Amino acid sequence: MELDEALELAIDGHAILFVGAGFSVGASNQSGQPIKLASELAAYLALKTGLPKGTPLEDVAEEYLSQFGEQALVRLLKNEFTASEVAEVHRQVVKLPWRGIYTTNYDNVLEKAARIVGSSLTTVTLSQEARLRAEESGTLCVHLNGYVDTLTSRSIGTELKLTDTSYLTASIGESPWATTLRQDLNLARAVFFVGYSLADLDIRRIVFESDELSQKSFYIVGRQPDDLTKMRVSRFGKAISIDATDFADLIAEKAASYIPRAPDAHIGYSIRRFNAPEADPTFTDQSIFDLLLFGETSSELVWSSLNGNQRYFLERRTIQEILNTFDNDIRVAVTHSELGNGKTLLLEGLKCRALQEGYEVYTVSERSSDTFRELDQILGMDSKVLIFIDDYPSWLDEIRYFAHHSGPNHFLALSARNSVNDLMIDNLCEILGTESIREYPLDLLDSGDLDWIVSFLEHYGLWGNKASWPVRRKRDYLIRDCRSQFASVLIDLFESPHIASRFKSILQGLNDRRDYYEVLLSAMALVVIQETPSTSLLTDIWGQKVLESNFKRNATVSQIFDFQAGVFRMRSALAAQFILKHVADANITIDALIAMAKAFNRARYQSRTHSNLFRDMMRYSTIQNLLPERQKRPATIRYYEGIKNLAGCQQNSQFWLQYAIACLTLDELDRAEKYFDTAYSYARARGYDTYQIDNHYARFLLVWAVKREDSESCMDYFRRARNIIQNQISDRRRHYPYRVATSIHEFYEKYQTELSQVHLNEIRQAASYIARQIEVLPDGIKYHRNVSECSTAMRRIIESQPVA
Repeated sequence: MELDEALELAIDGHAILFVGAGFSVGASNQSGQPIKLASELAAYLALKTGLPKGTPLEDVAEEYLSQFGEQALVRLLKNEFTASEVAEVHRQVVKLPWRGIYTTNYDNVLEKAARIVGSSLTTVTLSQEARLRAEESGTLCVHLNGYVDTLTSRSIGTELKLTDTSYLTASIGESPWATTLRQDLNLARAVFFVGYSLADLDIRRIVFESDELSQKSFYIVGRQPDDLTKMRVSRFGKAISIDATDFADLIAEKAASYIPRAPDAHIGYSIRRFNAPEADPTFTDQSIFDLLLFGETSSELVWSSLNGNQRYFLERRTIQEILNTFDNDIRVAVTHSELGNGKTLLLEGLKCRALQEGYEVYTVSERSSDTFRELDQILGMDSKVLIFIDDYPSWLDEIRYFAHHSGPNHFLALSARNSVNDLMIDNLCEILGTESIREYPLDLLDSGDLDWIVSFLEHYGLWGNKASWPVRRKRDYLIRDCRSQFASVLIDLFESPHIASRFKSILQGLNDRRDYYEVLLSAMALVVIQETPSTSLLTDIWGQKVLESNFKRNATVSQIFDFQAGVFRMRSALAAQFILKHVADANITIDALIAMAKAFNRARYQSRTHSNLFRDMMRYSTIQNLLPERQKRPATIRYYEGIKNLAGCQQNSQFWLQYAIACLTLDELDRAEKYFDTAYSYARARGYDTYQIDNHYARFLLVWAVKREDSESCMDYFRRARNIIQNQISDRRRHYPYRVATSIHEFYEKYQTELSQVHLNEIRQAASYIARQIEVLPDGIKYHRNVSECSTAMRRIIESQPVA
């Protein structure tokens, strides 16, 4: 990128400004003197304290505090760094609609200039809690080393990065704001560093983490920078030999001639357009290996396979069913499956077929401040548009925007894991304002799919010791042993000696580097929970070691991370899960998961991504996919005990509900009851709807009754559960209560020989009521797997003996 294009991006509002001490040159303090540089402040304090000239700032400031006290230092700093006058350069620069501003300066030059020109800045320091972008007003201006306007005798030792003590406590690398800085640098399309020399090691590590960042970074280093400065800057971006005044003049000149682009004129940053490949891709057997083991899906090879050129992609009939659904005026389709059952690949095929049928195809890929602008432009199109959103519960605001602004030619293809879809489908219907949504479960392969897989595995020699089996036996194996699920086929492949040894070798190279081992396991865990393990996100969890050159050069790490492309090569959630559950050291895995939860807890207010990840790390449905199979019960308890005292968990009813669900699943029923009580207590204290707690508590009551084997009191548990189920059935016409009601059949079978005829009739009457409610459900709900299973269970109860 050239400087001219970057200036245009800044005028359009797509750039980040980062300023250092050199930017404040030309401003005057309260004494009418130039605002001091750090070296000048150090010299001044040395003179006052009698220390030798050249004593480092942190040391001389510590001595000044010792001799004169905190109040004196606060008065001195406020006088030195409160601006009385700013220059035209400051006013000109702050006029631009920056995506965000970061500064290492204590002074208020930016804020004073903004007030003069009428720009709105929201100023924060590292000690202030980071909140979601939606809660901010005006351009965010982050003072990384402290801010004179908020300086007090209490905060000087913790907030201002001046003394040796404050250097230890106010480090950006240890602050949650490092997450915000990394996100802004990644999302910006241009970054300008003005008057900043990269002297701060923490900042240097952050800006060093990606080649992509260096391509869009510009350093205003002065008219005659020294060779050391130019050499240092060249590692991180382009050195521009002008000063801040020249930079302001360039801005003014460009602003006078450049017509800003319309705010919605750019699509492709947050929402990516899907296009047909321009040429046939190169295909080798390694492509199949990378697909099955690493999950590296090639859209080009999917396209080629659909057009008969490669045996790479299984086109399941669900693809055409979804397109037919759209032709029948249903505009939202939801695909869901368990881990590894082909959801990602199917969506790639759906994109290709939709494009061939005349749709404009887009994928929502990354949240940024441009997301709604891009979405708005897409929804302004008259042509048929199909928008893909994977892991849709993380994008409910965008889906709500679609519901309010879309037209009849706009369609949504959403996807999620089964457990998350079960939890969120009600919310989705409410947001879209309709129950006209089609759900497509993908777990079971049909007859044609099984034939294709038999042939596929034969073609690439992947049957291993089953290769000599006749086709019929192979097909029966897929049905019987693999339960007609693609995930089971892959797990069988992973367990083969050749592949298992390949997985073990990945981790064996890190046996003597536990710190790197943890990073690798956390990256795999992120893949399993459908989050890209970016360098930025891993740095939020593990700190600066992710950015160290030794980490990047490690032979094992470099096999899995492609640092040049900025990606984690293992994209197969099933392969990552297999390693976590069957190969990795169980203790290190649990420690890594606890560290992830702690990191997301710290940053939960900084972005929706971190908030969602923290929520995911509380859910038992998430954690059970990550914990090692060996000693799963103590592993689960150890994990939840390891995070229960986090600020986001302690008084969170959802956390205690998830802990209760975990204990219920592990048959720790006494513990489960205690945690259900805790969840209810916190929910009621805050006036929350207890619907989710009620639903799981009803299941707990039925399980408890069966496990206690107490025919005297079991009906009391049954009635309490029945009342919850019937209330939920009458209040909400979704599948949740029916999933729990299925457990009534187990309760009935347990006690049917011990209960009186009156009690048995009471249970049958409850089953009859539930069965009648199922009959009047809309088709989209009636045929949900949980409702179908419940219907079967209720019929068994009803037909066991006529109701008296």
